[in-house]
Amino acid sequence: MLDAHTEAGFLVGLPFAADGVYDFATHGDKTRQVARLGAIMLQVTRFVPCCPPLLAVVSLKKCILRLRSASYAIYALAAPADSTA
Repeated sequence: MLDAHTEAGFLVGLPFAADGVYDFATHGDKTRQVARLGAIMLQVTRFVPCCPPLLAVVSLKKCILRLRSASYAIYALAAPADSTA
C-alpha cells in the first residue's frame, strides 16, 4: 500500500517536474495509472476497531450526564421565581 501511495504521488507530480510545457497528449495514460493505484490503496483492510473502547463510552456518558445536571442547576438559578402576590 505504501508503494502504491508513493508511485501515485510520483505520477501526479511528474508534470510539475518537467522543464517547460508538459505534453499531456503523449502521456495520456496517467489518469488510468493513478486510478489503478487508487484501487490498490482501497483494497487494504482497516486496522481501526469498529467500536470505541468501553471505558471511553462510559466516560463520555458520565461527562454528558454531569454537564446536563449542571445546566439544569444553572437554569434553575437563572429562572425567575413565580410570584403569585
